[in-house]
Amino acid sequence: MDRFLEALRVQRWDDHRYYHHSRINQSLHLLSAISFLFAYVMMFTDPALAALAGWLVAMTSRQAGHFFFEPKDYDVVNQASHEYKEEIKVGYNLQRKVVLMTIWALSPLPLYFDPTLFGIFTPHTVRSNYSSPRMSRPAWYGRPKS
Repeated sequence: MDRFLEALRVQRWDDHRYYHHSRINQSLHLLSAISFLFAYVMMFTDPALAALAGWLVAMTSRQAGHFFFEPKDYDVVNQASHEYKEEIKVGYNLQRKVVLMTIWALSPLPLYFDPTLFGIFTPHTVRSNYSSPRMSRPAWYGRPKS
């Protein structure tokens, strides 16, 4: 267990020193962390909002920081090339992240062609009237203008 914890400590230190130089990336990570905290709180009262905050805000901002704002040239401070840093990275290096984020971004596409997703889901129907209790007309609706 001690070897595992030591390996984890080294990996975390490598992640911190190699991939968080950019202030913009650090700011996006802060936004991501705050969004995740918001999502954890909202998970108990509004799971849909929590999922949207977690995936659309937190994950997108975190990954955008790595994609666009981290320098890809030689790391003078740590004396390491970008290739070396990508080689030792545990988990998703930039190439794997591109594949993962492409799949994530294109995942709603099958629903465009088949809203039932091959019979798994019931397709959404649009209600044009206010028959649902959640869609009731506001109190001011239909009053004559004075």
